[in-house]
Amino acid sequence: MIERQLSNIEKNFREKKIQLAFNLISELKTKYPKNKRLDNFFNENKLKYIKKMKINSDQIQELYKKKNLNNIKIQIDLLLKYDPTNAYINSYLGEFFGKQKKFSKAQVFQEKAILSNPYDVIFYINLANTYKILGKLSLGKLFLEYALLIDEKNEFALLSYARIQFILKNYNKVLLIFEKLISVASNPNSFEYKVEFFERLIDLEKLNQAKKILSQMYIEKKNENLIKVLYLEGILKKTQKKYNEAKTIFKQCLEIDKKFVNAYIALASIYKNQNNFNECINILNKVIGIDSRNSKAFLELGIIYSHLGEIKEGISLLKNSLDIDPFSYETKFNLAQMQIYNKEFKEGWNNFQSRWLYHNFNSIRFKSSKKQLTSLNKFKNVLIWSEQGIGDQIMYGSIFSEISNLSKSVIVKFDKRLIKIFEGKHKNIKFVDNEAIIKEDQYDAHLPLGDLGYLFRKDLKSFKKVNFPYIDINPKISSKVKSTYYNQNKIIVGISWTSKNEEVGQNKSINLDNFLPILKLNNLTFLDLEYKNSDKDRNTLFENTGLKIQKFNYIDYFNDIIGVASVIESCDLIITCSNVNAHISGALGKKTFLLLPLGKGRLWNWNAEKNKSIWYPSVKIFQQTKENFTLIWFYVFI
Repeated sequence: MIERQLSNIEKNFREKKIQLAFNLISELKTKYPKNKRLDNFFNENKLKYIKKMKINSDQIQELYKKKNLNNIKIQIDLLLKYDPTNAYINSYLGEFFGKQKKFSKAQVFQEKAILSNPYDVIFYINLANTYKILGKLSLGKLFLEYALLIDEKNEFALLSYARIQFILKNYNKVLLIFEKLISVASNPNSFEYKVEFFERLIDLEKLNQAKKILSQMYIEKKNENLIKVLYLEGILKKTQKKYNEAKTIFKQCLEIDKKFVNAYIALASIYKNQNNFNECINILNKVIGIDSRNSKAFLELGIIYSHLGEIKEGISLLKNSLDIDPFSYETKFNLAQMQIYNKEFKEGWNNFQSRWLYHNFNSIRFKSSKKQLTSLNKFKNVLIWSEQGIGDQIMYGSIFSEISNLSKSVIVKFDKRLIKIFEGKHKNIKFVDNEAIIKEDQYDAHLPLGDLGYLFRKDLKSFKKVNFPYIDINPKISSKVKSTYYNQNKIIVGISWTSKNEEVGQNKSINLDNFLPILKLNNLTFLDLEYKNSDKDRNTLFENTGLKIQKFNYIDYFNDIIGVASVIESCDLIITCSNVNAHISGALGKKTFLLLPLGKGRLWNWNAEKNKSIWYPSVKIFQQTKENFTLIWFYVFI
């Protein structure tokens, strides 16, 4: 049975039917998991191919020793005369063009190598890595799976497979692959694999597993690895926000090696988190002085300058980082946000596509066999699916009418709390909850919500197509608010001062004490719009100052978004930090003062033209200021 199947596999390979061959190999592996005949089959056929070659392997090895391009070309031309389809020459050419960053050419030769000799596992690994660089991640993953069917313990294949699965956000698989890799690795390699495994665990905030791996590394470490293990312990402490302990460890690393740049970068990251930007910049410049090609230092420095509002400098530094490491999705994602903020829309929206490959971007891609919409030509029925937070979903909702005008039907799949505020204003669009199952026969194409920007917001002029308000309210609630708090001598001001954003909420929030210069003004009634329980904040304010902020307690401020919109609509003015209320108020066209922080909390979508939001013209932006790299709110409120 096995021999007959192997004969069929060989026949499929001869006929260039690679996928069919591997389907049969997979069946054999499943049916006879412990049988070694398949391993022998690949080794035997690989050796057969090498023996039949018209040139010998030593001649090919000579190519790798040559440095002069002209000599390489002469040698290749000569070898190809004797053996024009030689797999190993094609493999060499693939590697040659890859080093020159001509990856499409590299792909062509690497594919030829496999078609000529489908029995050598390294050909599949090399091609998979080229596919990955070209952004063909599904193909890269597939060819690594082929490689592992040939040799399930191949360390290069396992490591590449873990890395591509990480980019694809298949995190559970990543952990399993690393565990297998470490179990089969030779001792010298095992330590380096554990280091990378630890780093991925830190990325995924799986700190207990990271601790276990670190303990193993401490036991196994050799003297030359001491600084690495110490550094990783510092990274663990930093991730746990034990910043003082982490600083002490990184400084110990620098006592061992004054040029250990990773410790400097980690220290800079701590100072960034503590808003000590001056110290952070000094350290990162020191890193660049030690290693002028350190892409991470340029990335971190660019982010710092963007936090300080120096966007052009930030963009320049991030471009330097990308020149050094063109395949950093983190850098490209951060660059995209800066470029969109700086109104460089074409390049910014293009780079924004990288968000799906950056592990800290938490939205999940929608899976469908239907094509994803990439242009505004020839589509009838479209499904738009949500990504990012509720504020972003409201913001992109400003484009719903435009795509609806171009389509026969539109389905929008997003946060169920938003359905009521949108369905009344967009009667020709079907709005459904994120959890709803939409059959594929209901749409011709689909796209993520964020791609509406890429398709419809290519210049400043395009932002002016929106008709405000584009969300709805409940008039009964709005009337009740007005009747409760109306006073002919006072205007109603809705205020909110905190953000629940898990990543940057603390940076976007503002201490209520900062509002005192405004709260002390006469002829104003202040209405609390906080969507958390803010009783303590308001009571403390009243006890300390005698100033009272009212709260309309008849709605759920977290779940009842149309209720919140109705309260906002009843106000004469909104003063808010960067949170969902700012988006709701902007979408209603309500006069709004947005208090926008510098630092990590200043988000890219609050780009402005003449101090007004380009997404919401009724929103006037008051930017936090800085003095000597210290962020202060004082001048905004006086």
